[in-house]
Amino acid sequence: MDEQVHAKGALYMRLIRPILLACAGSLLVTLMISLLVHGSMQPPRDHKTLPVFSEAAPIDIHSNNLVDVLEELPLQMHIGRVVWSGTTLTLDLNVGNTPDAAQDIYTHMQQIILFSFTQTTNVKQLFLRFVTPDDGSTSTKRLLLAVDASRDDWDRADLEMLRALTIGLSPEVKDKLHLRYTALWNKKFGSTD
Repeated sequence: MDEQVHAKGALYMRLIRPILLACAGSLLVTLMISLLVHGSMQPPRDHKTLPVFSEAAPIDIHSNNLVDVLEELPLQMHIGRVVWSGTTLTLDLNVGNTPDAAQDIYTHMQQIILFSFTQTTNVKQLFLRFVTPDDGSTSTKRLLLAVDASRDDWDRADLEMLRALTIGLSPEVKDKLHLRYTALWNKKFGSTD
């Protein structure tokens, strides 16, 4: 009797084993295909570039995350000074001596304003200064341009207009920024009048 049960069990296993192997193989192939299809549908990631605007929820800036947040911005200019006080962000950016420095300043101004007023929830006032070394001295800085921007002055349409600018600044944007050009700016880049 035991031999009959053992023989039936062995026969049963010989018949079931190929079916189980086929099912496991089919499941594995299906899983691999779905992973390949899902992976090919993802957009390529370029870790070297960061968008100025992201679809992520706006963040709260505070003294504990300020450095990390600003480090993520795709700025080419070095941040010389940063202060966070209540709802006011103050930044000094160091401008190099390049022929395109004026356009670089406007580009960085655009990036920082859009970041401050679209990607944060609590920056209400932005003081932004662009400084340059004083006649080759790296320790002394001279002011080129100052910006005093308030979130209350900017609505969605204004921010979209700023986002669309590619060269210089429109008169409407200049008014909202409360720009202060210095004599040094006029000497280096010409008058803005």
